Amino acid sequence: MTTGHLGAVEHSEVNARRLRASWRRAAAALMLALALPAPFAAARTVDSVVAKLNEDIITVSDLAENSLGAGQGTLKQTQATFGALLDRTLLLQASRKLAIAPDNKEIQRQVEEAVAGIKSQFPGEAQFRAALAKEDTTLEQLKADLQRKYTTDFKAFRAVAARVSMSDAEVEQFERDSLAKGNPAASYHLRRLAVPVEGDDKQARAAALGKVQALMDKINRQGLSFAEGVTRYAPDPALQAGGGDLGYMPASQLAPAVRDAVDGLKPGEVTKPMITGSYASIFYLDAKRGGKTLLHEAKFKQARDELLAELRRKAHLSVYDPSLRKVVPKEYQQALENSAAGSAPPQGAAAVAPTPKPHRGIGALFGR
Repeated sequence: MTTGHLGAVEHSEVNARRLRASWRRAAAALMLALALPAPFAAARTVDSVVAKLNEDIITVSDLAENSLGAGQGTLKQTQATFGALLDRTLLLQASRKLAIAPDNKEIQRQVEEAVAGIKSQFPGEAQFRAALAKEDTTLEQLKADLQRKYTTDFKAFRAVAARVSMSDAEVEQFERDSLAKGNPAASYHLRRLAVPVEGDDKQARAAALGKVQALMDKINRQGLSFAEGVTRYAPDPALQAGGGDLGYMPASQLAPAVRDAVDGLKPGEVTKPMITGSYASIFYLDAKRGGKTLLHEAKFKQARDELLAELRRKAHLSVYDPSLRKVVPKEYQQALENSAAGSAPPQGAAAVAPTPKPHRGIGALFGR
């Protein structure tokens, strides 16, 4: 155990933080391999068509780009990857019917922000470009891939968001109900700087509080952002890798002292040093979400589940690769049965143009 104690959230958050840290290390190095499931490994030189969902074909590279660097290509991972890709495809089909146009200005902002975030993990521009070259890509291609990803994300999001509505009265009722259940309708995006308490007495706790405050003062003197300071000076490698990012944490899962401290902050402010379990910690508030945001998220999830259920019932799925048929998620078994040609590809669709050295892109880093 390398982290402190945040109350009820601590044990589950440790694993989540380590996963985020692992992803960031991989993204920073741009070194995730193209994680093809084993049955498709031999098809790297030809982008074969392996399935068709309604009017859209699905290829080996589609599966690879959605693998998110899963690595081992296990049955469970491949099934999850395939299911996520099928869901995304159905939502994009729904967005086409709604004639949803992308917000190009917002998408471009996201692209530039993502590129800047990746660049910040390298000592300089030359090292960043070298890492891109090692992955057989360029900055221009990276931006193009991100543009495609965020455009896809936007359209899929809007296809669901079009079905979500809520009134002020609903928000107020949601907040009252949450409070009555002892779960305040608030969630905080936090970062954390922490040092271990080396002992069980008051002197040890006081020393740790002094150390974490000294680190905070050093970060401020050097003009670093909180995330940059944690990356540079935090004793915990997991916090370093993620810039101390804890993600959004519901108020109900924070220890009372932490919740009270962060609730009084504005975005960009930090708490005073405090003891959280065996660590002395300072928390930074990135953002706060209230009842309106949380209710919208709940309604969005429900709307997405309902829309996908409708689309799956009407879908026609054909799977041409025998090994891929073994990992069709149960949610898509009906769609498979709906298709009268689920076992043989249409003539001429066995493969698309050969690509002797396929572009690896950022699929394994960011998905599509």
